This record gives sequence, C-alpha cells and structure tokens, in this order.
Amino acid sequence: MAYIQDSSQSFTISLTALLEGLGLIDYIILENLTDLSVYEWYSGIWQTPLPEAVEGDSITISVGVLNDGAVTDDLFAEFVSAQITPNEALIQEALDILVGGVADPLGIWSFTMPATNVNITINAGHVE
Repeated sequence: MAYIQDSSQSFTISLTALLEGLGLIDYIILENLTDLSVYEWYSGIWQTPLPEAVEGDSITISVGVLNDGAVTDDLFAEFVSAQITPNEALIQEALDILVGGVADPLGIWSFTMPATNVNITINAGHVE
C-alpha cells in the first residue's frame, strides 16, 4: 500500500501566545522552509496573513522572549499542540537574561506539516 501526499490543499496553522509571570513574548516568526514564506507576529498581532501550509511542508517557529522583570532572570518558552510534536524539546530555557533584554530567539521548533489544521500554543515566562 502506498501513501499519497496531498499537496493541493492548504491547512492553517493557528498560533496562540500565552503570557505567564513577567516573561513576555516579544515576537513569533513562522517560516515555511518549503515554499520560503515567512509569517511574523509582534505584540499580539500578525504582521502578515495568517500562516498556511500544505501537507509535507517543513515548518520552523522561532520565539523571542523579553525579560520585563526587575532583576536578571532565567526565562522559558513552551510549545503545546495536540496535533504535532516538534523535533526539539517542548520547553526551552535561556539563562541570565538582563532586565529589558530579549532572549533572541529563546525557542526554536520545527515540524513537518500534517494533513490537518494545526493549533499551537506558545507559553513563556520566568523559570521558577
């Protein structure tokens, strides 16, 4: 039996950014390495159309996290999705980020687009 990949149908990638503590998501960049499209999210707003991909596309997500706390601190970014598991660790940390500094990027995740819409939640905050 052979599996036929459907590259004619586009699927959406829905990204939600959650804030926890004083760690603040500065930006999210989603790159489709297959068709070379780039989608940018800054301050809670997509600067480009909502991300789409076809089955089999290679996707990378990068997240920058700002330390808007009062002291140098360790920050984390977390990738959550019921539809996919990225190739990298779900939770990634950056150590000793100065006040006002951005861990740039703090998290980078990659995956192959499945034959379905994908919902992804990005969470960020201070390491406890």
